[in-house]
Amino acid sequence: MVFALLIVGLSLWYTSYIANKVQVEERLKVKLWSEALRKKADLVNLTNKSFEQLRVEEQRKAKLWARAAKEIQKELLDYDLPFSIITESHSIPIIVLDNEGRFNDSVNLNFDKQGVLTRLRTANPTVSDEQMEELLSIQFGKFVRRTTEEWERTYPPVEIFYAGTRSQRFYYSNSQRYYDLVGMRAQLIASFENDLVENSALVPVLFVDSTRRSVISHNLDTVKFRIHEAGGLYETIEMMAGENPPIKVSLAKGEKGYVYYFNSLILKQLRYYPYVQFGIIGLFLFICYLLFNTFRKAEQNQVWAGMAKETAHQLGTPLSSLMAWIELLRSQGIDESTIVEMNKDISRLETVADRFSKIGSHGKLEPQNLVFIVKEITAYLTRRVSKNVSIKVECSVDELNAMVNRSLIEWVIENVVKNAVDAMQGKGDIKIAITSGDGYAILDISDTGKGIPASKFKTIFQPGYTSKKRGWGLGLSLAKRIVEEYHHGRIMVKSSQLEVGTTFRIALQLG
Repeated sequence: MVFALLIVGLSLWYTSYIANKVQVEERLKVKLWSEALRKKADLVNLTNKSFEQLRVEEQRKAKLWARAAKEIQKELLDYDLPFSIITESHSIPIIVLDNEGRFNDSVNLNFDKQGVLTRLRTANPTVSDEQMEELLSIQFGKFVRRTTEEWERTYPPVEIFYAGTRSQRFYYSNSQRYYDLVGMRAQLIASFENDLVENSALVPVLFVDSTRRSVISHNLDTVKFRIHEAGGLYETIEMMAGENPPIKVSLAKGEKGYVYYFNSLILKQLRYYPYVQFGIIGLFLFICYLLFNTFRKAEQNQVWAGMAKETAHQLGTPLSSLMAWIELLRSQGIDESTIVEMNKDISRLETVADRFSKIGSHGKLEPQNLVFIVKEITAYLTRRVSKNVSIKVECSVDELNAMVNRSLIEWVIENVVKNAVDAMQGKGDIKIAITSGDGYAILDISDTGKGIPASKFKTIFQPGYTSKKRGWGLGLSLAKRIVEEYHHGRIMVKSSQLEVGTTFRIALQLG
């Protein structure tokens, strides 16, 4: 037993050790992920700053391009400076309109002339080349109007005035290089988010800002945890904080963030594993107890049956001799009344031997008149107990059949009545009430003895328990076996009061 407990203790300790180690490793993973988030935030901030600088620089170049265009209109001897400015700004898309909104010029304009022309020819296969050029001009005008309106919402156009009332408006936007970088940044962030969501090795995490009201990143099931709702986010944070303390993360510009996380499924299983072990061990012990109890009862039954059969066998020889001695005494002219009484005792011994012979074998149950059996056994006992003991039978009917083995059930009643006589110390009243109900014939055997404590109601039926100085404590135990195992009935202490009396109840199936 000690060795088994030692093994269990070592197993529990090792399980706890592994669980703590897994928990430390999971927290380290979350810290590394938090650091990656911080670097991501720094990268995004740096990229945004770079994009802003690029946007401002391209805006400056567009304005310089407009000024250079104005300079070219003048009568200059050296055009190197304005042309170098225009060349420097070659990557910026620009559309030039006159003061009446007509198209003048464009640079880096992404107009698919060939594609538009192909579509027009497909839709209008019969038009001439001149008409096709006119249609193409109309489509280009529409494209210019849409593009300038779109660019104007982002950057106000630069207006250049010339001599007189003539002017030009320069519309511009960010270069293709700028938008290529924006796309690369978006792909970088999306890749990071996908890595987070698809990373099965990472525990469930939630990254929130310092107010704990805004989610920065997560890999949780949004339907299950409702983190985009204020109440759901608060509940999720509370649950996560209950499992692990949050990890503080420093972000750009002095801002803070907090990372909350759940334990992984493996860690939870390791945490519950000791309880599973206890359950398995408990189940194993329970099964062992049941097996041991079954074997013990089987062994007890064998001992009971062996003792009973041996007793019946031992009684057989002297009974035969006594019967021979009675015949001898009768032949010698002994008083016949004496011989009659001796025959009654021999008959009683034969009944006792028959009872013992039936212990250990399931005797046949037959419908018997329980009222007659009780009256006959009480009549026999009345002549053999103290004259100060009164035994009365109460029954409203003369016949009540029950499925019994007569010799065994007489033994039960005799044992209970004799225990009652002993409890009254040879003086008092015994009442046997016979009733029926719920498919059972019921015997209530009451005495006016010293009573039984409530704590002993079940103990008195255990083998070896007795309150007498001389006794084996087998009478009530044997009665319980006969009633419950052979007759499938019930025997119990119905009620008892100290110094007032006790009532035993025997319930037998009706026949």
